[in-house]
Amino acid sequence: MAREKWEALPSEMVDIDSVMLDPANARKHNERNLNTIKASLAQFGQQRPILVNEKNIIMAGNGTWQGAKALGWQKIWIIRSDLLGANQRAYGITDNRSAELAEWDMSALGQLLKGLDEEDFNLDLTGFEIGELGEMFPDGFGVGGGSGGDSDRDEKEDDVQPPPKEPRSKLGDMYILGGYYECDCGERHEL
Repeated sequence: MAREKWEALPSEMVDIDSVMLDPANARKHNERNLNTIKASLAQFGQQRPILVNEKNIIMAGNGTWQGAKALGWQKIWIIRSDLLGANQRAYGITDNRSAELAEWDMSALGQLLKGLDEEDFNLDLTGFEIGELGEMFPDGFGVGGGSGGDSDRDEKEDDVQPPPKEPRSKLGDMYILGGYYECDCGERHEL
């Protein structure tokens, strides 16, 4: 029987080697994911315990354990679940799948990222790559001055050069501008 929802699960710090990865875990962590987890652990510490079963096998938090282990941590925070059998296995799947089903509120995310950028926070620590942010926010949200220009920028007009006789770009070429924005030659989505 499941624990009543209002009962707290006590956390405890244990030797990292006293808990084990779930050999049946269907969720795999690629290098980018593990690097993001390691960066998060290094920056913020462990903000949420991992969940283990009665045999100290990880039910939720395999990536956190792997990241902490790679960083050389000797201890890790855990909470112990009282789920058994099918409920235990189903919870592990549900925990991973429910995160995939969530959607971003792009306006709220943009405001949060803009605020972090204004504080000179390293946006790589959010798990997003700068190219992804450029795709998600093509009109900018403040990263690199993308939402309205740079007040320190020289106000004079740029000198416009005539186009070359032999163009270097061809249909389908894409250029990354300033690391944040894309410029397509033609409509690359129709190629």
